[in-house]
Amino acid sequence: MAPATSTIKLTIEQRELSGLFYDEAYDHPGESLKKICKRVLRQTSFPKTPNGHRFEQEVRRAYDLARPSAPRKSVTIGAANRKGRQEREVSPSGKIMRPQSFIILGVSHRVQGDEDFRDAFDDPTYRDIVKEIISGERIDFVGEEAAIKTTHAERIAQNLLGTGHYLNVDPVLEEDKEKYGIGETCLPCPLTGAPVYGWVVAENEKRERIWVDLLIKRTVARGLLICGFYHTFSVAAKLLGMGFEVEARTYLPLEK
Repeated sequence: MAPATSTIKLTIEQRELSGLFYDEAYDHPGESLKKICKRVLRQTSFPKTPNGHRFEQEVRRAYDLARPSAPRKSVTIGAANRKGRQEREVSPSGKIMRPQSFIILGVSHRVQGDEDFRDAFDDPTYRDIVKEIISGERIDFVGEEAAIKTTHAERIAQNLLGTGHYLNVDPVLEEDKEKYGIGETCLPCPLTGAPVYGWVVAENEKRERIWVDLLIKRTVARGLLICGFYHTFSVAAKLLGMGFEVEARTYLPLEK
């Protein structure tokens, strides 16, 4: 689950754990936060890390939102739906397909809602596309390659699906990059000559595998991943190679 505001900086593991707390509280409404904490964290107290207090605030917010008295959205991610993942479908060719399916939407980072990104601009068309995909494709989880700040997709997912259905899947914090062993992913453009950038394939491969793993883990039936358009086909190919049904789409407002 994504942070409530852009000021709460959580690691990718903490963001995922916040979502798990929501799931557990929703599936077990009679359990205390302490009991859920013991099951999820294997301890009854929150770890004392530099941002431990922020993490605890976010978890408590997720726990409160999952209480029976909290407003409900139309899509839930409870235990019954998870059991449905065991079903298998067979393609016309006879190949066994995994039950989940995915849409990869490759976009320009300029439209995602981070005003600090170079040449970023407000694009209502992009927001409409995200809303249409989530609503029309029965999406139950949205993953995104994003920076720290809250994005348009996060707000839309929160509004349409409720808490626990969105996650920034990219390891953006330095401690995340160190944990996963991710180095520089893009080489700077030469000072002279054509604007040709170099992309470090091995490091971007590490990032994409993290995205795919989290997308599969958090999706019940149909998931959406929003990422930079350069990653569209390589991410889709990873999912296809694992036996999932996947669609690749791009939105590049070049005229804007």
